[in-house]
Amino acid sequence: MKKRPLLSSLMYKKASLPETRFLRENGFLTYLRCMVGFLVPLPFCLLLGCVALESSSIIPPQIVTSSSQDVDKPRLLGVNYLYSIGGRERESKLISQPMGLTLDISGNIYVADVGSHCIKVLNADGETTMVLGRFGWRDGEFDTPVDVDINFIRGEFLYVADCGNDRIQVCSLINRIFGVAVGKKSGEVVGLDVQSEIQLDSPGGIATDRSGSIYIADTGNHRFLKINPQGKLLIAKGSFGWAREQFREPTDLVVDSNNNIYVVDTGNNRIQKFDFSGNLIAIWGKKGDQPGQFNEPRYIAKDRWDNIYVVDHGNRRIQVFDLNGEFLTQFSLPNLNGPMGIVIGRDNKIYVTDVFASDVKVFQSVYR
Repeated sequence: MKKRPLLSSLMYKKASLPETRFLRENGFLTYLRCMVGFLVPLPFCLLLGCVALESSSIIPPQIVTSSSQDVDKPRLLGVNYLYSIGGRERESKLISQPMGLTLDISGNIYVADVGSHCIKVLNADGETTMVLGRFGWRDGEFDTPVDVDINFIRGEFLYVADCGNDRIQVCSLINRIFGVAVGKKSGEVVGLDVQSEIQLDSPGGIATDRSGSIYIADTGNHRFLKINPQGKLLIAKGSFGWAREQFREPTDLVVDSNNNIYVVDTGNNRIQKFDFSGNLIAIWGKKGDQPGQFNEPRYIAKDRWDNIYVVDHGNRRIQVFDLNGEFLTQFSLPNLNGPMGIVIGRDNKIYVTDVFASDVKVFQSVYR
């Protein structure tokens, strides 16, 4: 019998969903079937919350002032709300349960829709122009896709974190042929020279860099990976725990212009930053609702100046930091109930998925 897909409990905290109260009471490593199904608790979820991090292992965030910012870097003044795409009030929903998302060079939006087990492509006007995939386990089919990314270095390739099938799929946006890049064996492989047969467990966020390497938040294995275009594993960092370089369900990651890696350590309510070789540089964050604190951080993105945007899911807000982890600003909306995925365009527009509202909310960064 095929195993049931696993999905992090951290995606949910809204009281109207029957599973949420259980999730909040029973720990971070309780998994949810397809976000609307039954729960599959793991035995060690009961251990969570029993051990605290030593204060020496946390680098506390600081409130940034204008004097601490790079003189050549524009100052982020704030973020304005623009409009929303989709929504449950629409008769014909564009998106069912949106999670991760990305943009192509034309400004089209690629949304991982876990409710429909597919990738939906929206144009700049918010109209659905293409649907990629359906439920299943063959190439080009998905079971709970939770994140997407596009790499333009070796062509225009779309990478999909196929969480329930424990793999990363990739397809050429030219011929739309899918294959498995990382995980179980498949047929044709595109985007990589060879397939990397690395055992994944409910992979979450994915990212790529300018060399074509793939970065994976291997959520169920409590680690992150870096794999080069030849399929060679360059970094496998992490294990379950509370110490430095350990994780509890890392759910996303992003790579800055210097190939530093920022990992969302969701269960520990912090961000861990590593250099391109996997050496720890900094840690910031702890549980709370103050600036620089988190409650179930989920997805992460960067803008072109390497400001880091963290979706603070449990606090229903997005926090912005500089590349050293210093707090810059935060923003939200009264109806931003389930913020999840985030991506930032070249025009400084910020796209945030709201899984409870079934929409994508669009904001605009304002710089001076």
